[in-house]
Amino acid sequence: MDQPNLRPLHDYQLIDLVRIWSRFKKQIFFFTLACGLLSIIVSLILPEYFKSRTILYPISMTMADRNMIFGQQQGQAEFSYFGNKYDASRILQVANSSEVIDYIINKYDLKTHYKYKADEKYLFTKVKEEFLDNYHALKNDKDAIEITLLDTDKEKCAQMVNDIATKIDEIATKPVTEGKTKIIKMLEVELKNKNNELSSASSPANKDNLTSEIKQLSEALTQYKVSNNDKFSSITILEKAAASEKKTKPVRWLIVALSILGGFFFSLLTAVVVNQISYIRKSL
Repeated sequence: MDQPNLRPLHDYQLIDLVRIWSRFKKQIFFFTLACGLLSIIVSLILPEYFKSRTILYPISMTMADRNMIFGQQQGQAEFSYFGNKYDASRILQVANSSEVIDYIINKYDLKTHYKYKADEKYLFTKVKEEFLDNYHALKNDKDAIEITLLDTDKEKCAQMVNDIATKIDEIATKPVTEGKTKIIKMLEVELKNKNNELSSASSPANKDNLTSEIKQLSEALTQYKVSNNDKFSSITILEKAAASEKKTKPVRWLIVALSILGGFFFSLLTAVVVNQISYIRKSL
């Protein structure tokens, strides 16, 4: 090695790197070439992933209220159809809940789809972690909820995303439906009691009061039954998921390019280290 090339590492200049490269250019070339060829092989082996996406807006839960349905709040209907930030947060919480994720994992038998063995340790945890690595539910810059999923099967990927949206709607509307069902049962019991009281009432004034109460209860019961039978949805789907025609990853050219650059700089750094070892030996 030439004497001028031997110097402390902090004294290195660009011309020194050029000289080192010139000395070790064959080794650097073949190592970089090997990295490039290896990256090509690896990128061809890697499975292809396709992305499916659905975009939805939350609907205000007040739209399921009987007062809104029967026109008592028509002045607000135009402004409250789409939900506010609290409705969006609620939908996001549901979208990222274990109930939705576990439902998809079980329905599509993802442990088999992800090629895990039945006796795999921590099987469900591993399946869930792999699913979550490819699954995202977030609010975009348009205040819509965007749900995306990556999978090697593009048809199944689209089906899963659409099923996720359906399951979100089912879970989000369940408390409203259950609440209305309870109110209907309470109203039916109260209406039955009032009719019994009316049949045994003797005072005309008492009968008039009971008749008025029965009329109000009957109207409320009818309205709740109608609103409960109405197919209310908690979301509006703007874009339904479809099978992607183009893969999302791997980006093979990027893998190869980064591998070649990484191989070149690593081999050059190794050459510098070898040169520095020679300097240290020379100094001893």
